[in-house]
Amino acid sequence: MADAPNTPPRKGFPPNHVRLDRTDSSTPHRIARTSVQSGGTNSGTHDSVDEYALNEINGRVLVGVDNLVERWLFPARDLEKVLLGKLVGVVIGRARDEKSWEMPGYFSDRGYLPWVGGRMREVCEWAAEFLVDEMARLKIVDSNEDSVPGNSAWLDRLRGRIWAVKPGNMTGGDGTRAVDIVLSATPNEASRWDTALVIGEHKSEDTQGQQRKAITQLAGYAGDMFGVQPFRHFVPGFTILRDQMQLWFCDRMGCFGSTRFSMSTDKEDSRRKFVEVLISLAVMDYDALGFDPDVYSDVKCTTMWTPTLSTTSSREVSAYVRVQGQVFHLQKVLFIRPGLVCRGTRCFLATCSSNPWVQYIVKFSWRFEGLQPEGALLERVGRNEKVRNVVRVHAFDERRDVKNDIRKGQDSGRPFVIKQSRIRKVLLPAPEMLLSAAQNRVFTRTVLKDVGQPLIEVSSALELIRGVRDSFIGHGTLYFDGGILHRDISRSNLLLRPPSSPLGAGFLIDLDYAIDINPESLQPASSGAPHRTGTLPYMAIDILNNNHGAHLYHHDVESFLYVLLWCCVYNQQGCGHIPEHSDDQSMVRRGNAAMKLLGVSEVTEDDLLDPLANWRKGAFNTIGLYKRRDVDVFFEALLVLLRPGFDVPPVLELLRTLRAELFGTGPQIVLPSVRMATGWDVEQRKRDERVLFENTCKAMERAIRLLEA
Repeated sequence: MADAPNTPPRKGFPPNHVRLDRTDSSTPHRIARTSVQSGGTNSGTHDSVDEYALNEINGRVLVGVDNLVERWLFPARDLEKVLLGKLVGVVIGRARDEKSWEMPGYFSDRGYLPWVGGRMREVCEWAAEFLVDEMARLKIVDSNEDSVPGNSAWLDRLRGRIWAVKPGNMTGGDGTRAVDIVLSATPNEASRWDTALVIGEHKSEDTQGQQRKAITQLAGYAGDMFGVQPFRHFVPGFTILRDQMQLWFCDRMGCFGSTRFSMSTDKEDSRRKFVEVLISLAVMDYDALGFDPDVYSDVKCTTMWTPTLSTTSSREVSAYVRVQGQVFHLQKVLFIRPGLVCRGTRCFLATCSSNPWVQYIVKFSWRFEGLQPEGALLERVGRNEKVRNVVRVHAFDERRDVKNDIRKGQDSGRPFVIKQSRIRKVLLPAPEMLLSAAQNRVFTRTVLKDVGQPLIEVSSALELIRGVRDSFIGHGTLYFDGGILHRDISRSNLLLRPPSSPLGAGFLIDLDYAIDINPESLQPASSGAPHRTGTLPYMAIDILNNNHGAHLYHHDVESFLYVLLWCCVYNQQGCGHIPEHSDDQSMVRRGNAAMKLLGVSEVTEDDLLDPLANWRKGAFNTIGLYKRRDVDVFFEALLVLLRPGFDVPPVLELLRTLRAELFGTGPQIVLPSVRMATGWDVEQRKRDERVLFENTCKAMERAIRLLEA
């Protein structure tokens, strides 16, 4: 037996730039970056989540953006400027009268934030009352009237929001971390991720290390908010280091911040700017706070959707969007891709207002600017009668992009280097290079005709292989007849049709990373994606190990093998099947032996519940080393881990056959990259790709026949 690669011990880091879906059908399809089921760690510690955030924003942070505070926060209309000025004056005067600037605060013995600590929970209440009186004095609104006209929308927002300091562990999402300061849309329940509007992080010391930590934590909070707020486009926040405040915005390209300014208590101008920022954030409309302005709460699409407990407390939603002239009612959140710097995919179950009996999937995502819109690819695919078992498009459009619409062309800042993670420093170029090469992202909305079930919800091996077979055929026809390579085969992207469907058992979705392939040269068009594509547990070994190599048809087929393995190992809750306390001691012994072969010296229950953790945690090349070792040397040990009902001879035979078709039957596996390096010419590749497709189809058909017998 060959020696295992010299790989480091397993780490509890969440995956990087990866979509891993939650599988518990009784909960929203959210992805917790801190749970085994979702592909994260098994502990929700600050360190693990911050490690994830650090990897996301490293090389994607701008600081010192010119006039960011003034251009973004302060109102442009004269009347609003007058009201803001008066309100700020009252706040400062009240703080001075009560000497709260000098009182001890929550964060510092020096008293830099005593006003925040002592008065922030009250400011919205009496600020609202002040505005009522002031507007009445200016004859803008009658103070005795309950209804408030449009000019005084500030008043409604002040009454409905609250600044909370140290609100405790945040709930309402997948994380339970504590934040320092939060502006909440639910005054009675301020410690909720799903209704948080603005976040603030405070450090008592002003050092570069503390600044890096504050930015990283802020990005982590923003990622948590994106994970539970389906209609969020960006998240504003601020950091306070000692007496230095800095405004931040977190979006799908990273973070960009203002120049820092002092909020020293002995300077009137500093106090005023500090209060102006807090009040401005408290009265900003939801569009300016990062919510999608094209999502509405009414079927006529006249009132913008806003977050409340009734709209965020479950996966049930009620919102409307207009796509190509048609109004769609979004009713249920099916999937949310977590994280910050990513596509941020959201999928909703929806109906069309003109035909409420037909269901659709409405998909939001932030594609790279250089990639073709998925809707355009699917339109072309839909006209090709030879392509089948691929999701069908109904409508699509594009609404805004990060650089021009969210950042408003504000790119005058300088790169800020976040200290690199130990596991990533050998993989990433310098932050300045990453930032200069950062690609714009475009917000796209795609309405899909086909509604399916997640692959992990299969109840039998037969149902699984039928669904994978039809999706594999769809992938093959897309490539051979449509000239399109998918490049992101994962468990999430293979869906099951209802058993009675005349269209088959399964179909392929998500062409966000798909590219055109020249049928003569097999050369791909430019992908438009600046990094390797795929979902970590299912990525081919070559793709994990070589960031610059071409993505081949063989690599996608290799991903199908890993999808089958994953679904045969993990149950619907995302757990392995051999708990340590199992009554079947022979199963436990076999599981322990298999895990030890896979490099785990002291097997714990967590290892048995998450046996393929090495395929999704750590750096790309580390995962590639583990996966190559497992497939090359310890493949039979992997098969021991299959769950009951999936560890039957037809499934085992299918998995062994696919491995042989992909890597050969020699003493060591032969990767596609090795074949390319040794003269794998185009004509031979064409023949080999066709043979691989046909033999894989035959192997799946044989497994289905044996399971049906």
